Amino acid sequence: MRRYETILILDPELAGEQRAPILERIRETIAREGGTLVRIEEWGTRRLAYAIRKKERGWYARVDYCAGAAAVAEIERFCRIDERVLRYLTVLLDSRPDVARILEEVSRAETAAAEAAAAQAAAAQPEPAGATPPAEAPAAEAAAGETAAPAPSAQEA
Repeated sequence: MRRYETILILDPELAGEQRAPILERIRETIAREGGTLVRIEEWGTRRLAYAIRKKERGWYARVDYCAGAAAVAEIERFCRIDERVLRYLTVLLDSRPDVARILEEVSRAETAAAEAAAAQAAAAQPEPAGATPPAEAPAAEAAAGETAAPAPSAQEA
């Protein structure tokens, strides 16, 4: 098994619902051939260096995966046949990848991304109208007379 990346340029006029089956087909092909999908990066619409099929722009995606030669051949066959794919290029990244290490890195990255998204969502949530901001909370408790007894210090014990 080797590690590859395939860059796809799709027709920019395709809606998201029309692009999804192309990427799903590639995902299925990798799984069916016994490979491992590392990640799919959707780069979005960009201007082309030259017109391809009279199109000045293209929608880019990068597929990073570990698979055998049969999976690469099937993905490239699909890209040649499908008219929605303007161009594709497959590059060998590593001839002897450590698949377990790669999967561990991917799961760590996904966990970190999920935690960052959760933290961002929590920060974006508005506070209730009657809530006291955290910096003012100790002052509000002291004013209300709800102070706790101080902990004994190391010298007193």
